Amino acid sequence: MTEKQTTGVSRSNPQTVTELLDLIARERGALEQAVANMGDDALAATSEGWSAKDHLAHVAAWERRLIGEIQGDRTAERFGLDEESFGATNTDDFNAMLYARHRDHPTAMVRAEFRASGEALRTAFAGLSDADLMRPVRPDDPGVETLVDLISWDTYKHYPEHVAAITGQS
Repeated sequence: MTEKQTTGVSRSNPQTVTELLDLIARERGALEQAVANMGDDALAATSEGWSAKDHLAHVAAWERRLIGEIQGDRTAERFGLDEESFGATNTDDFNAMLYARHRDHPTAMVRAEFRASGEALRTAFAGLSDADLMRPVRPDDPGVETLVDLISWDTYKHYPEHVAAITGQS
């Protein structure tokens, strides 16, 4: 995970929901732009790893996981795992599992889910207060002290690496 960002925004977390939504819109917008003019064949083409379609499916899955966690869903169930398996699985294993799960999905389905997850994300975050962003979460995870920390890793800090991979800048 890199903290390189496509729009030159600060690495510090936003302090308000408005700032958060603006930052997500800018960073996700760069990802949306990277695939905007790609036809289905180009989106599904692979070279040296994942296709652009695979990147979109991956982002959508992590966005859905984030929404679920914010809404109190159990993350293990969201990934289709029992608690023991979930606890023994690292991020790379999750990513491999998600890749295997979505790689054969039709391009139109992936595009639709990517759009839908982005809309669901905006809707979920619009319902938060500025104070909610500073709410403590995951007390055992030093990288995720507050809700905005959690949100950042699956949104505006996450998108740039996928933009770079899709555009060949990684």
